[in-house]
Amino acid sequence: MFGEPVLLFTNYCDEQYQLHPRSPHSHHEMVEILYILRDSGVFEINGTPYPVHSGDLVIYNSDAVHNEASHFPPPPLYGLEATGIQLEGLPSNWLIPPDTSPVISLGDHASEFRHLFRTIYDQSAKQTENAGMTCQYLFCALLHMIQELIDGNIPVHAGTNEDSKANQLGRQIQIYVDEHVLENLSVQSVADHFDISSAYLFRLFKQVTGTSLMQYIIQRRIGEAQTLLLITDLSITEVAQKVGYDNLSHFVKMFTQNVGLSPRKYRKQAGVLYTKQL
Repeated sequence: MFGEPVLLFTNYCDEQYQLHPRSPHSHHEMVEILYILRDSGVFEINGTPYPVHSGDLVIYNSDAVHNEASHFPPPPLYGLEATGIQLEGLPSNWLIPPDTSPVISLGDHASEFRHLFRTIYDQSAKQTENAGMTCQYLFCALLHMIQELIDGNIPVHAGTNEDSKANQLGRQIQIYVDEHVLENLSVQSVADHFDISSAYLFRLFKQVTGTSLMQYIIQRRIGEAQTLLLITDLSITEVAQKVGYDNLSHFVKMFTQNVGLSPRKYRKQAGVLYTKQL
């Protein structure tokens, strides 16, 4: 039913996680599932802000651009990342259809989901072969529980987008930038693509995203770099090149300005929150 799902990472993000700003990012060929432990916040997912609250489930399909720190600090949460998911009629590593909200209010089901996330995380921390198998079985059970929620039309939290034509165009521009963020984009090249003036593009993009186009590109690249630092063993130089920086010094400068830590310190301090499955 779900293809051949494989749990890759588990993480528990609490007060320590809140010390590290997280830039907008995506995960290629991976599904990410979050359980909000307490408090509330606003997550931006594919350009749409979604309020999240204690006991909510958040699902990021593969390549969904998201930002848990749009209102810093983000709420504490458990997180799981997996691959190999294939549902009929959906792209690879999509768990929810495009017309389904990525934020699900669990209501009376919250305690059972919280317990399951906690058990998966605790088992993964043991880093033994048997614990890894247990995590895999529990994750498959979690997928079935999520499918039951979606099929049962459990209440979801709607986003807060406006439907004006200008807003729609702004979101189209943001999607285009997300798809080409590692390329040599400029305000003029993006404006030319959409056949609008650079001045109008500048105003519209800032209205929709709250930041300038070039600053958004920097944030997106830094977000991708954070992901690579957390889940891969690539060198700092290789990470810089992967996210479009040929000059290592410039990459380190941009990363430190946006995150507050150098790439090396970020990997050392934030990387302990991620447990890679066996």
